[in-house]
Amino acid sequence: MLHRKQKNSAVSRYYIISSIQSVTGGFFGFIFGLTTINSILNLGRTVKSEAVIVSFVLFVIFLLLFIRGINRQQLVNQYFRYMELLNQRKSYSIDELAAILSESHNMIKYNVEKMIKENFFEYVYMDDNTNRLINTIFGEEEQTYSKMKWETVEAATSESDAEEAETFDVVEEEEPVVKSDRMIQIVCMNCGAPNKVYSNSTAECMYCGSIIN
Repeated sequence: MLHRKQKNSAVSRYYIISSIQSVTGGFFGFIFGLTTINSILNLGRTVKSEAVIVSFVLFVIFLLLFIRGINRQQLVNQYFRYMELLNQRKSYSIDELAAILSESHNMIKYNVEKMIKENFFEYVYMDDNTNRLINTIFGEEEQTYSKMKWETVEAATSESDAEEAETFDVVEEEEPVVKSDRMIQIVCMNCGAPNKVYSNSTAECMYCGSIIN
């Protein structure tokens, strides 16, 4: 079938923010992690306890920012995995997704609810009654293609029939040529001389040149 990978502005924006968070958190988390270790090693000599606490708090903050960015990137990756499946079939239940992706039911449901909250889906919705993800545009392209193809075939067939009918009409309008090998004798009305001509044909009198038939 024709595949359509959904990717809207919400997904792009979410991924950009997650990249900024992971890069920023990873960089500064590494810096303040080293600072914290160095402060602990030099505590009481050149570093005060307040400096150790501050560097440790900053390390934790940026570490959490890094983890959050990674989690957000994983959610985007999961979204594309779900859409890859939904491009092959109209709907999947949470249990079916969990079995296919080897994840727990609760994790799949959490991810789906998070994606819906972040407006990831444009043409997919969650049916709460059946607990299924449904792709509302599944098969539309194929149906449109088939319809266009069928209309093209019908148009070509109609045009072919019209041309055939026109050709048939032209043939019908032509008068058949009747030929006969039977010789008959006709007296010329002008000079009265007898002439032998083919039946159902027109000729000239061999004596005076008048048209006889």
